[in-house]
Amino acid sequence: MLYHWISSAPTKEIEEAHHLFFGAIKKMGEEFSWLVEAISTLAKAEGSAEQVINKMNLLGDRVSFGV
Repeated sequence: MLYHWISSAPTKEIEEAHHLFFGAIKKMGEEFSWLVEAISTLAKAEGSAEQVINKMNLLGDRVSFGV
């Protein structure tokens, strides 16, 4: 569902396909984005490559805002 959220699919289409109420997808995206951001912070602390960290940060933003 979140994969569709960050694609170009219209929100209404995603809601209908997954039988969700208005706003549920955005709420799930916001809830999931903190997890991605936490993993990114841990990766940075462990010395992961900056490219990997940047991709995780981008994913966190996309999941949060559906972009």
